[in-house]
Amino acid sequence: MDRLRTLVLSDRRLGVTVIAEELNMSRKTVRQIVKEDLGMRKFSAKMVPRILTHDEKQRRLHISSALLRSAEIFDRETKRQSMQWKTQNSLRPKKALMSRS
Repeated sequence: MDRLRTLVLSDRRLGVTVIAEELNMSRKTVRQIVKEDLGMRKFSAKMVPRILTHDEKQRRLHISSALLRSAEIFDRETKRQSMQWKTQNSLRPKKALMSRS
């Protein structure tokens, strides 16, 4: 259980399958230890909106339209890939909205 806790805390994005393979345990056992003994669940990062001016909204509209026309938008990280293990008492992770500098 200590090895499992250390592994999860070293990289909170690891899935049950990866952890099970790393520790030579069954997925069912890993899931049970993480959820029941360590009291952890997977959470997705919460997007934090911000207030935009009219010019920023227009710029964002143009950039978004250009991105939708290109195929690169499909190469980004999925919501499932960004999920992390958290305890009940820990805060939900936050992901900053990317903006042009």
